[in-house]
Amino acid sequence: MITATVVTMILSIVVLIFVWIFSPAFRAWTEKPKYTMLERNEMFERQLDRESNDHADNHR
Repeated sequence: MITATVVTMILSIVVLIFVWIFSPAFRAWTEKPKYTMLERNEMFERQLDRESNDHADNHR
């Protein structure tokens, strides 16, 4: 039973790797969360920079 589980998981991983290599749409779909996180991080950093450079704010 364990052997069947391990073989199934290995085959699933191999199939996903091949699909990732040969399908640009699948690759874009799987990498989208990474780019979304990077965009949000960049927005957060810009907001922090704006707030730290805003000397008119009295930091209520």
